Amino acid sequence: MPIFSQTIKDLAHAAPATYFGTHDARLQPCVTRVQGARLEDSGALLLVLAKPIAEPTLSNLKDNGRFSFTLCNISNFETYQIKGRLQELAEAGPQELVLKELYLTKFLNELRALGYPGPFCEGFDRMRGFMTPAPAYALRCQAEEVFLQTPGPKAGSRLWPEA
Repeated sequence: MPIFSQTIKDLAHAAPATYFGTHDARLQPCVTRVQGARLEDSGALLLVLAKPIAEPTLSNLKDNGRFSFTLCNISNFETYQIKGRLQELAEAGPQELVLKELYLTKFLNELRALGYPGPFCEGFDRMRGFMTPAPAYALRCQAEEVFLQTPGPKAGSRLWPEA
């Protein structure tokens, strides 16, 4: 049975708001944006992080390998959280950079479709110069738990593995 539902995989490819959380040895949290994701039925995740903002996150991953990846549909707040472990960290290659650029384009288009004002979208578009193209990291991770976090009475319920 696939770890990720088709709904979660579709959301990951649709340019949701994405956050990647880690913590250091003193349990101090650190959060950064994910700029491209691919989820596989096996529970494997490929996540792309921009180098200029990734250093504290990488330090935490080297210390303990634990992460929490949250993805949220910005039009209806449908939200999922995936917890797991880092498997491999590498420089982003051409395929990961394409995934990153595609994510940023889709996210900007989603903001425009939701009616965000032109100056806001233009500012986000200018930020792309710092976010793309290279340098970036490709993180290969393995999911250990998946949770529903959409606001409502079922928020926090574990989807996988089943309780």
